[in-house]
Amino acid sequence: MLSNILTIKLTEILDEKLTPEKVGFRSGFNATDYPQAINQVMEKAEEFYLKIYMAFIDCSCAFDLMQ
Repeated sequence: MLSNILTIKLTEILDEKLTPEKVGFRSGFNATDYPQAINQVMEKAEEFYLKIYMAFIDCSCAFDLMQ
C-alpha cells in the first residue's frame, strides 16, 4: 500500500515537472508519435536547405533485456 501511495504522489510531481518531449514510461503519452515529428523536422530542413544533426541512442544495452 505504501508503494502505491508513493507511486501516485511521485507521478503527480514528475508530470508537473517533465516537459512533453519526455514521454518514456508516462501515462497519457505515446512514443509512436515522435517518429512522425522527426519526419516533419527532416522535411522542413530539406525544404529550407538547412543542415540538421540527430543522435539516436539505443538504451537496450543499459537494461537487462533478453533478446
